[in-house]
Amino acid sequence: MEEQEFTRRAGQVFAQIEAVLEGVEKGLDYERASDGILELDFDDGSQMVIHRHAANREIWVASKNGAFHFRWQGENWQDTRDGTLLWPRLGELVSMQAGVSVCF
Repeated sequence: MEEQEFTRRAGQVFAQIEAVLEGVEKGLDYERASDGILELDFDDGSQMVIHRHAANREIWVASKNGAFHFRWQGENWQDTRDGTLLWPRLGELVSMQAGVSVCF
């Protein structure tokens, strides 16, 4: 994938994440630390960082449950290790840390 396409697709991911998080009323706060970095702070004191890694053309998620790398494969962002799709995995990770159900 060319850098311009990656930047566009990653931007869509970040916009969708922020749109969902705006509707979460308890359990977490978030902020865009810079272009391509989203930081989530949870009520239990833990954090999650979602990062656009341009060099590898991947979306990286660092959570208390581990680190995950997602690469665009065909029509979806998939985990580079086990093929899990980004949205279900992200929903699972955020829900566990926030203590509330979050669905992307």
